[in-house]
Amino acid sequence: MARGVSKFLEFTSAGSQFVFGGLADPAVMSNVFPGGLVFAFTALPTIIFVSSFFTVLYYLGILQFVVRLMARAMIYLMRTSGAETLSAAANVFMGQTEAPIIVKPYVARMTQSELLAMMVGGMATIAGGVMAVYIAMGADPVAILTTSVMAAPCGLYLSKLMLPELEEPATRGEVKVAVERTHVNVIDAAAAGASDGLALALNVAAMLIAFLAFIAFFDYILGSINPNLSLSRVFSWVFAP
Repeated sequence: MARGVSKFLEFTSAGSQFVFGGLADPAVMSNVFPGGLVFAFTALPTIIFVSSFFTVLYYLGILQFVVRLMARAMIYLMRTSGAETLSAAANVFMGQTEAPIIVKPYVARMTQSELLAMMVGGMATIAGGVMAVYIAMGADPVAILTTSVMAAPCGLYLSKLMLPELEEPATRGEVKVAVERTHVNVIDAAAAGASDGLALALNVAAMLIAFLAFIAFFDYILGSINPNLSLSRVFSWVFAP
């Protein structure tokens, strides 16, 4: 499965190399600098492709079917409600802002414990597009896929430890996926998904620029106090087990 995911993500290069040319080809760029991976032209386009692909799957109802199967398994094993479990399962493939759309009709009737579970599930997982970026950068696909799937039930488990269910959920034992058809056809869905992916890719790039600059800034300040000090070293002391 991991090899299949890696092969699937390689198709992104067909589009990115057409648009960016050699800048999106690590083999060409390796002649310029070691590694040859230009993040903006190699990794970020995978977000656009994966977002477009998932939007098509959502339009066709395939994504909802897979999410429903995962949710049924978790409901049977964990005895959680349908709404919170659907949201947790959707977070494996979708982002934190897109996953709650599946349970949008039930959000107003969610208990406090269900709302916390939905938010924890979003924080515990990563969007499919970001997952693709990690794999494109050379991360182990098996590790990425395994941890992403495991994060869904683990997020539910930890949220219930923090705030146990004391009320009766409206969707106890139910698995109903709300499907909102916002696209005219498959082409429209693919185009809309690409636009959403572009916004996410630009957001990722902006965050990386800002936060890496902040890290360099704090490293400079700490280094002026003591040459052996850096932000990563301070955090290693603070978060050491």
